[in-house]
Amino acid sequence: MAYSVETARKTIKYVAKDSLGGRWQQLLKFTIPAAILTVAAFFIEQMAVPAPGVFGEQNLAGYLTSLKETLPTRGLAMLLAILLGILLRGPLELCLASFFLGRTAPETIRAARNMTRDQKLELPTAWEFFGWFLEGKRLLRSVLLKLCTTVLCTLTTCVALIPGLILIGRYLGGAERSMAALRTAGSLMATGYLAANIYYGRWLLARFFLAQEPGLPVREALRRSAEITKGHVMEYFLFRVSFLLWDAASFLSFGAALVYALPYRQTCEAMFVRYLDMEGAYESAWERHSEESAPSDPESGNT
Repeated sequence: MAYSVETARKTIKYVAKDSLGGRWQQLLKFTIPAAILTVAAFFIEQMAVPAPGVFGEQNLAGYLTSLKETLPTRGLAMLLAILLGILLRGPLELCLASFFLGRTAPETIRAARNMTRDQKLELPTAWEFFGWFLEGKRLLRSVLLKLCTTVLCTLTTCVALIPGLILIGRYLGGAERSMAALRTAGSLMATGYLAANIYYGRWLLARFFLAQEPGLPVREALRRSAEITKGHVMEYFLFRVSFLLWDAASFLSFGAALVYALPYRQTCEAMFVRYLDMEGAYESAWERHSEESAPSDPESGNT
């Protein structure tokens, strides 16, 4: 059965909401610590890229000049912030991927949808859920995967930003001091950043393959992620963009919204992996879920 990008995305979200139902509260013993770690990692990572307001500058030109002057002294602190963020996010992402990949198996979703809301879910212990933090080999492998993904994404972004960076370098060096050149550089960097975000999505699903096979080499997990997203990078980018309102709500609520947004998004991400891959094991169940659960209104179920 063939699915349009829009239909697949809406069906995934509808089934994810339906499978969570009113039972997301039962996951709070996992999602609250995960939300706290996510917020901590976010604020640590922001230390690596200071915002313009940090320097009290009123415009982009002043910010760039200040950044150039302070970068040598902030370099070590920025690097440490990035590494600490990786140490937190690496195992956390694997904990979430392991749990929600299991929660989105066809038989598990079918059973959850048939449960009444007052029935208890069968959940792992906290030790089992956070196992990627607690077992040395798995911790090391998760951090290595996050490090590799971060390096690949950073290199992709840097390459895409080269034209804009060249113009900014000329501006800072005094060779081209017009605001028109600065605006052109900003446009080129925005376009490059968008292109990089679309392209590096090909590696972002590697965590699900490592979660499925903890002994899998990191390189193989990255290869499998690139393989299943081949021809689907734009589809996956649009899928990620569709969660921007949830990201904004989480940011504005200082992470409080994550207690629902986190299990919802992770359920959707795991279902998206199954939709792309799992060697057809999900296809028959997917068809049934589409027929039974997809909303008749084409605009519903898309948040």
